[in-house]
Amino acid sequence: MPRRLVAAALATVGLLALQGPSTAAPAKTYAPPFAVGPSGGDSDGFASADPQGRVTVMRAYPAPGPINCPGAGHFATLKVVHNLTGPVHKVTAAYDQALVDPYVHVSVGVRDATGRWIGNAKPAGLTNSGSIAVPIRWDKTVRGPLQVVFGLEIATACPHVDAGTIRFTSVTVSG
Repeated sequence: MPRRLVAAALATVGLLALQGPSTAAPAKTYAPPFAVGPSGGDSDGFASADPQGRVTVMRAYPAPGPINCPGAGHFATLKVVHNLTGPVHKVTAAYDQALVDPYVHVSVGVRDATGRWIGNAKPAGLTNSGSIAVPIRWDKTVRGPLQVVFGLEIATACPHVDAGTIRFTSVTVSG
């Protein structure tokens, strides 16, 4: 009986050795300065993204429209381009100095080189400091490099006065 246990243990060790190293990408952290991403909105507000990590949006529209609200909500983003070294399973954006009202979303999205969004999160009403973890939908069709786009978006509603400011301190891409 002991010989069988020893043989089973040796077979298990041999199989583990044949598996080789993990193909998951090592974690990589990006810090400011970040690249400036897309931003926009109408003439009733303000949107700004600073490469050092500060993103601010605000919009005031005090009158309801006859059918719906005219114009567009404001958004401002920063971005990081990540070259793939293996599968990516999570992207985490760390922030501080946040004061974001409930109708402004902190947006963190990840898309591949084909333009397909493979992960996103949009919490609202954040304050102080923290992080936002975005799970990535990884499969064999994902193509690099990945683009991480993060910032603020106003969800328009009339009448409204909405604003938010946040400072992103880092973005970590993990395998």
